[in-house]
Amino acid sequence: MIGTAAEVRSWATEYIVLLDAQDPTGAMEYFIKDMPRDFAQELKSSPIWEDLIAHAKSLRADAEALAWFHSAPLPQLLEGISQPVLSMVGDSTFDVMHQAADAIIEALRLCH
Repeated sequence: MIGTAAEVRSWATEYIVLLDAQDPTGAMEYFIKDMPRDFAQELKSSPIWEDLIAHAKSLRADAEALAWFHSAPLPQLLEGISQPVLSMVGDSTFDVMHQAADAIIEALRLCH
């Protein structure tokens, strides 16, 4: 989910509501609703789908982190970090992960 802070907070809140209602299937379907359609369909038909449902509660932290990340400009969110930071991604990942790592590096440069 990418959008305004209010949109992302609303998305995270709805995900958490589904978890709290003991609806892990609904929560996982909601979690992937904005992913590319063919990726989501492949995920749902894969052998790991049932494992994702079983562990849907573990994504609560991801939803909360996404809401926090969108709550303010990145340099503002990271300005209190005083320790060295290593920003890295894996060899095989989505392009957006490389963009995120680069954004972290740039934000830290701007706030220090």
